[in-house]
Amino acid sequence: MEKILPIEYFIAINYSGLTCTFTIVSIFYKIIKQIVFALFTIAAISQTTERVHVNLFNNNNGLSKQIIKGITEDRNGFIWLLSDHQLQWFDGSSFHQVPFGTGIHQIPGSLFSEIHQGIEKDIWIFYNNGYSIYDPKTFTFKHYPLPNHKINLQERVFITPSKKEIILFSNGLYKVINTVTKKMVKVVKMKSNALGEASTRTDTQWAFFTEDESGRMIEDIKTKNKIPLPNPEKTHYFLYKRINDSIVVYFSEKHFLAYNINSKTIVKKSSYPFGYGMKAFIKNKDIINKKNQSLLIIMENEIWEFNKQTLSFNNKLVGLNGSGTLNQGYYNSIFLDSKGILWASTTLNGLQKIVFQKHPIKLYASPNESENFIKCFFSDKKNNTIICGTFGSGLIIYDTIGNILKRYPLKTKDAKTGTIISAIIELSELKCLVMLYGRSDYYLLDRKNLTLSQTKIIYKNKDIEKEKPNYYSIPFSVNNKEYFYDLGALKLSIKYTNGKVIFEKRKNKISNYTINQYPIYTKYTSQVELSGSAFIQKCLENIGLIETSLVYIDKRKNNWILGTSYGLYEFTNQSSLLKSYTTKNGLANDYIYAGVIDNQNNIWCSHDKGISKIDSNGVILNFSKLDGLQDDEFNYGAITKTTDGELYFGGINGLNAFYPDQLNSSEENTNLFITKISSNEESIPEDTAFWNLDTLQFKHSNNRIKIQVSAIGNNVAQGYNFQYRLIGIDKEWKNLKNSREINLALTPGSYIVEIASGRFFNKQAKSQKRIYIKVLPPIYLTWWFLTMAGIILVGSIWYAAKYLTARKYHQKIQAIKMQEQLEFERQRISRDLHDNMGAYTSALMANVDKLKNMQGNNNELNKIQDNAEHIMNSLRETIWVLNNKEIYIDDFSDEFKTYCFNVLKNFEDFEFESVENIKNNCLLNASDAININKILQEAIQNIIKHSKANKIIFSLNCDSTLVITIKDNGIGFETDKKYIGNGLENIEWRAKEAGAQIQILSNKNEGTTITITKICS
Repeated sequence: MEKILPIEYFIAINYSGLTCTFTIVSIFYKIIKQIVFALFTIAAISQTTERVHVNLFNNNNGLSKQIIKGITEDRNGFIWLLSDHQLQWFDGSSFHQVPFGTGIHQIPGSLFSEIHQGIEKDIWIFYNNGYSIYDPKTFTFKHYPLPNHKINLQERVFITPSKKEIILFSNGLYKVINTVTKKMVKVVKMKSNALGEASTRTDTQWAFFTEDESGRMIEDIKTKNKIPLPNPEKTHYFLYKRINDSIVVYFSEKHFLAYNINSKTIVKKSSYPFGYGMKAFIKNKDIINKKNQSLLIIMENEIWEFNKQTLSFNNKLVGLNGSGTLNQGYYNSIFLDSKGILWASTTLNGLQKIVFQKHPIKLYASPNESENFIKCFFSDKKNNTIICGTFGSGLIIYDTIGNILKRYPLKTKDAKTGTIISAIIELSELKCLVMLYGRSDYYLLDRKNLTLSQTKIIYKNKDIEKEKPNYYSIPFSVNNKEYFYDLGALKLSIKYTNGKVIFEKRKNKISNYTINQYPIYTKYTSQVELSGSAFIQKCLENIGLIETSLVYIDKRKNNWILGTSYGLYEFTNQSSLLKSYTTKNGLANDYIYAGVIDNQNNIWCSHDKGISKIDSNGVILNFSKLDGLQDDEFNYGAITKTTDGELYFGGINGLNAFYPDQLNSSEENTNLFITKISSNEESIPEDTAFWNLDTLQFKHSNNRIKIQVSAIGNNVAQGYNFQYRLIGIDKEWKNLKNSREINLALTPGSYIVEIASGRFFNKQAKSQKRIYIKVLPPIYLTWWFLTMAGIILVGSIWYAAKYLTARKYHQKIQAIKMQEQLEFERQRISRDLHDNMGAYTSALMANVDKLKNMQGNNNELNKIQDNAEHIMNSLRETIWVLNNKEIYIDDFSDEFKTYCFNVLKNFEDFEFESVENIKNNCLLNASDAININKILQEAIQNIIKHSKANKIIFSLNCDSTLVITIKDNGIGFETDKKYIGNGLENIEWRAKEAGAQIQILSNKNEGTTITITKICS
């Protein structure tokens, strides 16, 4: 049985026994409520609000602590700010102060009065002893003293509509300065006192509101024509503003009136909205035109639009949440720049940047910040309402514009803390169930008339009657008639049937249901069938996470999305990881709070650093408080997508809503600036106009170049995405994200750097700034140095070649002569050996034969005969070498085989085998041939004497390398044993002399192989 309760139940205390008192209070409350409602209704009919995006700058950002009295803009888009004793300019990122002095980058004023933009968009600054003009092209100041007409605090500065003249007024003197020639062109003496500039057309450039003893008037100081104005009352402060040729509006402290100067009649008189008044520090120039349709006027701590057609205040500027734009202090001065951005100085809060452009991100929030922690919500498109459950302030209902329609605090008697709404679920087209954290009372909200009634829950199981909603559990729809609600160990089914809410234990596993709603939130719960399912567990194992890391589950087409406290991951139906999205590849924060898939299958997720979008290609875009979000921190599970595709995100300071396609298409033209350039950490002088530089040149030793950039637009510089590329080197733009610094390390050469900025990274971005950079080569790489070095080198080479050629020729001649002498001497020695030593050796052998015939064979004679034969063989070899300077390989092989046949003919048991493969019949010089031949002969002798072999294989291969092998089948020997004797040493020595390598391989009872290797020449 539902019990319908009036709203008074939720905001007043119903003490039992005091029914009469309660009734009187209730009636009185209703009367007051109706009166207040009627007043606000009347006000709303005539006056509306315009929601604007406000960014605040104060001394923490580098702004001067003094109150700003003047604001203007130069041709570059920089904002200039004037206070009593300081001049600053803002490049979109930083505030810079102009130092005191008389130099071209200084300003000599100590007490400033006015600042204006000239016709060339230069800046005119007026101070106590003159004025200075800033040239944005050169970043320099020119100073103009006025010794005879000193400016003081009483002097007023006016600029004509064409900006061709600036007129100074003081004590009846009008001093006219031409803004083109920068010279004073005229001084006009008048009896009247100037109140404000009154020109509306170029043919009335010198018209002023003036006042003298006869009254107030519009006076042209050039033609001396006067138009009288009404003087309705005596007041401490007033000012005039000319609307058009006929209408002048008079603003006093408490009211305003409009006067027709043609008919000389008052056409309208009215008080200011909500009892506001005009403050004395407001000047005529602070009432500014907005698109020639309305005026922007300061009203204490508010800024209003004054309609020129209706002559009424019809629009108030408010923040995105509908609250005022200034909480404390007053507005002091306002300025509308060329991009339509309003800059407003305040008495206590610094400088405000107010953006009128319609913002794609809507904000639903209460002026009372304590009511803005959105725990859960329900977007009711059919009834144009947003139903928000808060942390500590109960239920708050907004309309789609952002106005608060109803508040239901739901606070109980003696409660120390406010009411926390745990969950809001849709039961039907008319009803929503409101669940309160830690409380057993439940409420039904009628979505049509927005009435709230407590409802009785029907519990199908007695043991669940004492269960209360917890903080983190989020019910989700498993079908059209049932919600699943996880309370840890207890799983509940929530149904709404015949106007009754039924709670019961869930019997079937969740896998048996057709899940009707995604995403599903699992954090701090025990949904074993979901977060603990085999599929989900396998996905988590693949990325090294566990069940408690999981925050939510969603689906994108056939893929599964897992949002975790360590990033966001996309899987196939086979639990294979497709992509991971973390801070490593561009996500602003890894701790995911909520996520949703939009109608274009992009993933949107919230976290501690705002909101991120992930498209189907994995490209990540991040949005933060700087982009108009309620804050950077959002809340767990506070997200939804409506039927028309609008996305809602709940956070700690309100509720954001936007259509993804509008947010994606919100392009903005920004003014991009170079704010600083340095090389090798040494800055180009600070007084350089970096933003005007388009060509840079550096030495090769200063090739580490740093370029800092900034942008001025609707957002602050930190909210823009910057990118750059080197033409001819970078195929695509490089994304700097929110960093405003480009770091380059360039080799000598010429380069073109292109830079762009925008709300997001754009692969097809158009360059906003192009800089030509030339890195000079070292002196030894310059063309003239290389030319001179080339000439010297060529000359040196020619001289050296000539010298070497002559020297080689002389050496060749000497070598030929020496060779001829050696050849003659060699032939002589050969003949002498043959004729003398040969003859003696032959005679010796003949004598030995005679002795053997006479005495018979004996050992001594045999030894003498053997020695004689050795001498003869050595002699033959020596003569052979002397007669042959070079020996072909085939001749060398034949000579050695002949030797082997002669030696082995006395040993019948030995078998000799020869294998030859001569592809390159190269030459051996005589010395090398003798050494190799001696090695082979030594090997044959060792085989015969020690090996006990009966077979010798001689092989010779000659291509590019000569390889000779002697192999036997004898008993072998241990090659690692150090043998006594010099046989092996002689072999190694001869191999070294012959320029060959020798290898001896031997195994016991497996024979010995000797290999000689020599590179053929």
